[in-house]
This record gives sequence, structure tokens and C-alpha cells, in this order.
Amino acid sequence: MSYLIGIAIAVVVLIVFVFLAKIFVVLLAKKFAVSLAEKAVKNATQYAKDQIQTMKENKHEQDTPPLIKAASPPTPKGKETMTDMTDALPTAAVAEWIESNMNTLGESADFVILMTLAMGTKNPRTDVMEYLLKLRGNKAEDMGGCLDMAAMVGNVEAMEWLLANGPPNLANTTYGNDRGRTPLFAAAANGHIEAMKLLKKNFANVDAPDNDGQSPIFLAVSAGKTESIVCLAGLDANMNFKDRQGSTPLHYAVLANSVELVRCLMENGAKIDDKSPMTPMVYAISQGQVDILKCMVENQAKVRPIDIFAAAGEGQIKVLEYLKQHFADRWSEVVNADLGGMTPLLVAEGQGKPEAATWLRANGAR
Repeated sequence: MSYLIGIAIAVVVLIVFVFLAKIFVVLLAKKFAVSLAEKAVKNATQYAKDQIQTMKENKHEQDTPPLIKAASPPTPKGKETMTDMTDALPTAAVAEWIESNMNTLGESADFVILMTLAMGTKNPRTDVMEYLLKLRGNKAEDMGGCLDMAAMVGNVEAMEWLLANGPPNLANTTYGNDRGRTPLFAAAANGHIEAMKLLKKNFANVDAPDNDGQSPIFLAVSAGKTESIVCLAGLDANMNFKDRQGSTPLHYAVLANSVELVRCLMENGAKIDDKSPMTPMVYAISQGQVDILKCMVENQAKVRPIDIFAAAGEGQIKVLEYLKQHFADRWSEVVNADLGGMTPLLVAEGQGKPEAATWLRANGAR
């Protein structure tokens, strides 16, 4: 009998031991999980602080607006990006960090970092965005700065939210850009077609000039974005817009030595003003860009007999050869044209282009 009692006691002790062991394991796991969560929040907080400090130190760098720097924050070795870390955290954790760091939210550069945190190109986190904007009084400049950044990365979802919840005419804001550029400039420069269409739908001025008198089409050309050029043409942008220097997008395409850009512009409405002394064609002739010259002619541009003077003065023999073929039926007239007492031959000699002068003599110049 005593033997059976002993066995029963042993079984009870074993059951109690197993139960206590399970409780210990659960408590240990919970403590470990809490530790990991606290570490994640701590890392996110420290990373955000690091980014704010970096932004403060670099906010005066020339031609590098805070918006652009914030859009792609550097990733310290061994750390995730800010958006990766915060996307994994609940809104409450982000809000708690913001409230505990209110003294750092006074400068726009700091706020843009937080907007980068909130928006993310894959997950805009409009809930956090809304919280932040309300926290700062729903300022128009905050909305505009965020829209500019969202347009730059092509974040259509965030743009839709901002345009729906922001002040009237937000699509034409220049907040956050020291060059006076609207969000359409950012979208065009980065080839974000849907973002461009969304801005137009919300009454964006497709020809709004920046501080240099250039419209979004200029930035699309400078960035080499033919898809943006086609889109802007479809949105009724002026393909022949002139900046303060009197230059058109076609001038810049020639200066970029891009046949693709020249063709794209001309196929979408860009024209050459024959009355201007320095047409895009003169630019091409002066730089010896025969392929661009041919492209222009293929797209119905007219070569003027007077343009031979530019080729002679710059010593562009390949261009002279092309012009001889182009004006084959009246070459003698063109090669000996008189412009105020100057001929192509005299211009070549006067500009110190002996090879061009020799070619001209060999091809009928007197």
C-alpha cells in the first residue's frame, strides 16, 4: 500500500514540475518578445534621430533641397531603412516617438524626414501622415512639401490622399522647392506618368514656369525622359515654350546631343522658329551634329541657305558636305552667298578655320 502511495506522490510532483516549467518557458518567451519589440522601437528612434542630425548638418548644401535628400536617406551599415523599420511598427509606436520628440519638429527638414518615414514608396502609411499633419496644424506648406516628394517618387496613393485632403490648388504648390517648381516638375523629371496625369486631373498647370522661366517639359528633356515628353504633349503642354533666354526644349535636346529627344519633341509638336537667328538647327550645325540635322529635316524642318555661314564659321566640314547634298540644285548660289559683304569662305578664313576654307574653295567657293 505504501508503495502505491509513493508512486502517486511521485506522479503528482512530476505533473507540478511540468506545469511550473511551462509557466517559466512562457514567461521567458514573453520577456524575450518584449525585449525584441523594445529594441526595434529603440533602433527606429535612434535612426530617426541620426537622420535629423544629418539633415541639419547638410541642409545648406547647394542645389540639394531637403525633399530630395530625405527621399532616399542613407542606410547605415547593419541597419534597415527608416521606412522598412517603421512599416513593421504600429502607428501607436510611431506616434509615441513623435510626441516624445516634439522639440525636434520645428524645422521643415525634420518634418520631411518624418514624412519619408510615414509615406514610403511601397507603403505610404497615410494614417501616420494624417496624424503628423494634424499635429502640426494641417499647414498648407506641409501638404505641399509632401506632395512634391510623393510626386518625385511616383507615390500615387499618397498623392491622391494629399490632393483629396489638402487645400485648394495644391497641385500647383511650390512649397518645398526653392526653384519655384510645382510637383509636376518632379514627376516629369522622374518619368512618373500616372503621377503626372493625376496632377493634371487636379488642375495642375502643365506650363507653369519655375524661377528660370522654364516649364516642366524642360526638366523632362534635361532628364532624358521621352515618356514624360509624350505624356506632357498629351496633356496639352506647350512644346515650344520659351524660357527667359528665349530657348525652347528643342534647343536643350540639341545641346544634349540626343537624336532621340529631338525626334520625340518634333513628333509631338516642337517646331523651329525660322525667324530666330539662333535656331536649334543652328545649334546643331555649329556643333557638327549631322545626325540631329538629318533628323530635323526628316521632321519637316527647313534648312536655310544662310545656315551655311554657321557651318563655315565653326569649321564643320561634315555639315558642309551634308549641305552640299541638300542644296545640290543650287549649290553654287548657296556656297557663294553674300551676307553684308561676307561669304562663307571669308567667314571660315576670318574665324581661323583653314581646313573649312580649303574645302569650300575645292567645292566652288570664290
